[in-house]
Amino acid sequence: MRKTLELLVIGLAVGGLTLAGCDDGGSGDDGQQGADMGAGGQGGAGGMGGAGGAGGMGGAGGAGGAGGAGGAGGAGGAGGEGGGAGGAGGDPNADTDPAGPVAEWGPSGRVTYLEIPESPQAGEDAGCGLVAFNQGASLSALGALVDGGLSSLVQPDEMGEISLILMAQLKGWEEGQTGNQVGTVTMNLFTGEAVGDEFFIDPVSFEGGDPANNPLISFPDTSVTGAALLTSEQNISLNLPLIDGIPLPLGLADTRVKGTLQMQANGFASQNGVLAGYFTKPAILDLIVGLQAFCEANPDSSICGTIGAVIPPGTDPEVAYGILTALVQPDANYENGQASACAPGSGDCNAVGVCLLVEMQAQAIAGVSAGN
Repeated sequence: MRKTLELLVIGLAVGGLTLAGCDDGGSGDDGQQGADMGAGGQGGAGGMGGAGGAGGMGGAGGAGGAGGAGGAGGAGGAGGEGGGAGGAGGDPNADTDPAGPVAEWGPSGRVTYLEIPESPQAGEDAGCGLVAFNQGASLSALGALVDGGLSSLVQPDEMGEISLILMAQLKGWEEGQTGNQVGTVTMNLFTGEAVGDEFFIDPVSFEGGDPANNPLISFPDTSVTGAALLTSEQNISLNLPLIDGIPLPLGLADTRVKGTLQMQANGFASQNGVLAGYFTKPAILDLIVGLQAFCEANPDSSICGTIGAVIPPGTDPEVAYGILTALVQPDANYENGQASACAPGSGDCNAVGVCLLVEMQAQAIAGVSAGN
């Protein structure tokens, strides 16, 4: 799992480099935000469908059913797991059902849809809410790095294995509470691993790799109004180990998450979700330095060969930043802890707006794994 997560994070920084010689392209049909991915097993929520898109993951009424056979009625929903983006989900203004039994890491859910807006309009329609003029679409070509699109990383492959396991916990939501009753929670995000049918948190999700410490990515004061979830804005930063002893720093400023919740017996599902923030110049420079350190230690790595063709080894980070931002266009200004709009080509743009379209299905977390 970690290897694929590293590729995803690297891609966020160097997607433009790896695609510099490729055709202009978004993520094609794999990145479509339509609600009609129900057919073919990737539609409704796999046993979690129900009236009004109760699959939690894009089971969208009739469109989220199993390709016309099974429709949206009943509790079966569409075969397969996950769902399309932006399915006709529940009413965010309506209250949720009461939460089911809550264990130590609950209520919780797992990401089963992950894409990047294909265009500024798609980002605006999805509710990315960035001041960046590309509304998160600057990195849309990242989908081309992954065969089948980013969502293929969070879906079981032909062997039933999931490459990238991302989970969330709504800490403070007690059993029997509805959204309007709980009001405020803390949303924690984790990477994880599967053991049989159970899902566990990877210890690298915590400060110092110790579950006794705080999660690396946490959103206190997350508001829940009806079924609508909106986190506080947080600057998130973490080091992902590419190999032992070599961290890859990643930081996003003013990051927030929103979505429409559905409480279920084994956790929560979320539809029409967005994770949005800003990849600032200092964060990009930190990542460039981390990549250079990795490639110096691993010159035979295929990703380093790709990077080195555009940014030769030993390039000054400021020069590398200039090369990178000529390929991945900054589309916002970020100064003194504040994001603001900038005009294309004005020279004031120094940050890249990032927006991930996210949907989740309810998934109980069995605990924390022993690690590798």
